[in-house]
Amino acid sequence: MTYDVTIRKKFEWGVVRTTVVEDLEEVIVTRKYQITIPKRTRTKLGIELGDKLLVGDDGERIIIEVPRKITDPSEYLWSLSDESLDIDAVKLVEESWKEA
Repeated sequence: MTYDVTIRKKFEWGVVRTTVVEDLEEVIVTRKYQITIPKRTRTKLGIELGDKLLVGDDGERIIIEVPRKITDPSEYLWSLSDESLDIDAVKLVEESWKEA
């Protein structure tokens, strides 16, 4: 069975954000408090066996997030800066040896 849900979130500064979530699938909580993530959702979000998910709540809803998978660590690190950096990595390493 699927559901459509409208989520209204009011922020401290008075802004109200409305999100419509379509086709929510119903899952059952087992006696060990486990759920099965539906195949459609697993496929859409690229969830695989052994992946770690982040779980929390906002006081009204359970939130399950899939952390972004980092396939290229150097590309990820470069994406953290808004501006281009001109760094001589060899020089930095050599200077760190002098300090040690």
